[in-house]
Amino acid sequence: MRHLTTTAFAIIFAASPATQLAADTELPDAVERMPGSDLWIQSRLITAYSLNEHLNPFDIQVESENGIVTLEGQVPSEVQHDLALHLARDLGSVRQVKDKLEVSPTQSENEENPLYRTIEDANITTRVQLQLLWNSQTGGLDIDANTSNGTVTLSGTAGNAAERRTAERIALNTQGVRGVENRIEIKPKASPSDQPSRLLSQGLDQITDGWITTRVIASLRFDSAIKDSDIDVNTSDGVVSLTGQVRDAKQKKLAGSKARSIYGVTKVNNELEIEGSA
Repeated sequence: MRHLTTTAFAIIFAASPATQLAADTELPDAVERMPGSDLWIQSRLITAYSLNEHLNPFDIQVESENGIVTLEGQVPSEVQHDLALHLARDLGSVRQVKDKLEVSPTQSENEENPLYRTIEDANITTRVQLQLLWNSQTGGLDIDANTSNGTVTLSGTAGNAAERRTAERIALNTQGVRGVENRIEIKPKASPSDQPSRLLSQGLDQITDGWITTRVIASLRFDSAIKDSDIDVNTSDGVVSLTGQVRDAKQKKLAGSKARSIYGVTKVNNELEIEGSA
């Protein structure tokens, strides 16, 4: 089997925060009480793959039994193949990785490839729905998202026009989105529900700094205008600090606004530097 060179693998792996996200992402309480369990391992790896831009378009199935992980599915090259194996082997508590991944060069990354398009539409829907949930303005609203050929259809209800516009803007700015059809109805009585309740219903006991950091990182990566920027995120007592470099002042402002919109964030210290400025 052909493998990546050490240099090539180091470049692609260093460019992706998936390992850190896999380690930092907070899982439902029932899972967190069982660190090292098969459910814990599967949840961590699924998170790592879904947030990795080199792997998230592809269908990688993860099974874990007594710490032995089995990976199945198809990827288009040895690059994705070796990266998927590396992430699995690097995760604590994994005793062994059974490699059943197939490298299928015919499965190109061409957006018109039917299989790619189906998977990417599913990924887009997930990105949009997560951002709507995490956003402090839309998180409590009853909004659904569906994607077909890169076009996102939003349905449900909002309490006012501003909430409706915010939901549309979130979807439109999401990586991979070609267009948005906004079918959200405005119903003044449909005021947002208590957002913590929705989050708690997913098994989250409380909004922690780690939870906020992970969601800010993911939201920045999901945004088509920010995803390639070099931004570090740290959170302390709800205060988010952004450091690193961005292309211009518009990108810096957008990153700050994106971080500020995440539920639980009390303040944003935007210390991002603009490339080329001294």
